[in-house]
Amino acid sequence: MIATDEIKAMRISERIVRIKRADLEQIKSAIAPINTPIPEITKAKQEYIGIPEAIKQFNISLTWFYKKIKTAEIQPVIIDGKTLYPLKPLNKLFAKKQYANIAEWYTVAEIMEKFGVSKQYVYEYSCDHKLPKKREGKEVLISKYHWEQSKGLTSSEKEDYYTVPEASEKYNLGRSHLYDTIRAHKIPKITHGRNIMIHRQTLDNLMINRKK
Repeated sequence: MIATDEIKAMRISERIVRIKRADLEQIKSAIAPINTPIPEITKAKQEYIGIPEAIKQFNISLTWFYKKIKTAEIQPVIIDGKTLYPLKPLNKLFAKKQYANIAEWYTVAEIMEKFGVSKQYVYEYSCDHKLPKKREGKEVLISKYHWEQSKGLTSSEKEDYYTVPEASEKYNLGRSHLYDTIRAHKIPKITHGRNIMIHRQTLDNLMINRKK
């Protein structure tokens, strides 16, 4: 728990580590772990979350986390030696008020398609940038506004530029063909991290003239 920052410790010397008694009492009163059979591990990992991830996702303190789960009587499980908590009740406990003002959400699949990135990239990027996300059933949703803000996509850019998937779909072009067209005709583009935005009007004019 010290290694994963679930509990704070102060090293006095090479052999002596001190832990606050109050922190230990909180953990003792909150945790009643049960062992999970190996066949259920894969399924459980999708439905449970660790304390560091929960603190980051819900933007709360460790003290507040333990206080709320104790009151709500939410019990953890031990999976692969890690203490995990059920995500569904945690969402109800912490996320409702925090995300009440967020009206638009991306699914992971929508982000993958629109921005041309992998599922792993979506999860890692949203975690690294602490983007608001929630789970509805088996679907993970990520705030549309926060994702686009983190990518530096202004409303003007979204109106003036295509993403690669948008341009590919509209003109039925493969990704390689589209990149070749951009280079050959020197179509203006901007780059946001790993994503390329293609100037909308220039590409539209080129494709219209080709049809003529």
